[in-house]
Amino acid sequence: MTTNLDAVNGHLSTDKWPAVLLASSPTVIVLLFAFFYGFSYRISGNFLFSYFLIASAAFFGICLIVVLSILRSRREKPHLRPDILNRMGAFAVWAVLSTTVYFYNGDAYIPDKIAIPLVTIVFLGLLWRTGAKSSIFFLTATGTALFCYATLDTNLDVKAANMLPIIQAGCADLAEGSNPFLALYPDIATAPLYYLPGTVIPYCPMVWLGQDIRWLNVLIFLVMLGILLSYQRFFRNPGVAALTTLPLLFSSMSFQMGYYGHVWMYWLAIVLLGLAWLKGRNHLVFLLLGIALLTRQMGLFLIGMFSVILFARSGLARSVLHFILAIGIFLAGMMPILLFTEVALTDFFYGGIKTASNETHGDTINPMDQVSLAGPFVHAGLRDHLLLIQAGVACVIFGLFMFSKNLDRGKLLVLTGVSYIFIIAFSAFLHRYFYVPGLLLMLLGISDLFAGRYGSSAPPNTAQGAITCSKDRASISKSTASYDS
Repeated sequence: MTTNLDAVNGHLSTDKWPAVLLASSPTVIVLLFAFFYGFSYRISGNFLFSYFLIASAAFFGICLIVVLSILRSRREKPHLRPDILNRMGAFAVWAVLSTTVYFYNGDAYIPDKIAIPLVTIVFLGLLWRTGAKSSIFFLTATGTALFCYATLDTNLDVKAANMLPIIQAGCADLAEGSNPFLALYPDIATAPLYYLPGTVIPYCPMVWLGQDIRWLNVLIFLVMLGILLSYQRFFRNPGVAALTTLPLLFSSMSFQMGYYGHVWMYWLAIVLLGLAWLKGRNHLVFLLLGIALLTRQMGLFLIGMFSVILFARSGLARSVLHFILAIGIFLAGMMPILLFTEVALTDFFYGGIKTASNETHGDTINPMDQVSLAGPFVHAGLRDHLLLIQAGVACVIFGLFMFSKNLDRGKLLVLTGVSYIFIIAFSAFLHRYFYVPGLLLMLLGISDLFAGRYGSSAPPNTAQGAITCSKDRASISKSTASYDS
């Protein structure tokens, strides 16, 4: 009998490249952002539109390939052997760390001409002498230490980024009994403090204790890293994490948000709700969606998507109840501000300050100076219509999720992440880190597809005896020859 050997060989060869493309997509996206943004400062203003048009086409093209890969086999999962994943992952983390160090633009002392060759030599030595696993462990430790050092040693410069300075000012006012929300701090920013309480308040203890506000960023980074690596069974087979989690957390986007950024509470909520979704805990998903909305306005899109998904899977009543849970958590968190100040809830969203902020930035920042789908509309004179266009795109995507009932949770999470990216891409004002929540959902879904597959006893429709010996082709042949005899 040769049927089982043919099935195994067909599985390894026919599905190999689609699986490789899917597994490597987070790394490719991170490297694309690193190179296009890293070299954008060398592009003159006249060519910047065309430059980022190419970058945008590449990025959203990759996202569409991911979608097609997910929809290509609605019931099957991709499969790559752990040793292949480990080797791919080792080079992925090395490439991302090298670009992050090369394009680092802060003032912490990181000598890239020494650090990159040194890390490369140690990495290749470990890869040759002990294998891909140990090299991934080395790169993980190196990237984690580098993130913590760069975050805390880079000066907090209001001219480089005003997010954390305006939060510091808001926390100082809050300690004095003043309401900082939607207040103007003209020495720091031209727009009011429109960040939501879930973003501002977690930083306040650091401000009140006189500590570096970015210690919270480091703490959340370490918590996210630990949670994701634990879920992906990092010490058993690190290849999945090395292709998904580590490239994103060690990327230039993550590093910049470490020493300049304010979005870590939102990112943590995204990771936790993604894991809750994969485990089938719908109540916890919507509770975390409420917390996510309490930290960043873009969480509203996620509430809409997950509500439609739950409607398609469990019916209208359950979907409405979970939607009320998420909105209830958000309103409970906002209530002290709404009751004791004159601030209106709509001022934080499209009806108020967000629109004003977009208009303020619109004179100086073109979305096409970023990876974006909004840029061509601005270029065509349609900036004023972008909010309606974005809302229309969101509604179309929500409608498509009505047909998601038969997709498993991992694939749905990937599609939700990609959908979030496409919706955000129509924002009138954006930066590359706006896409990270969608990428986090993508990598969680992708890692679930691969980690669940090689962690199980056998891929479907193949012989148990053949698959348990599938670490290399010689062992496959030996196992099948024994079976045939």
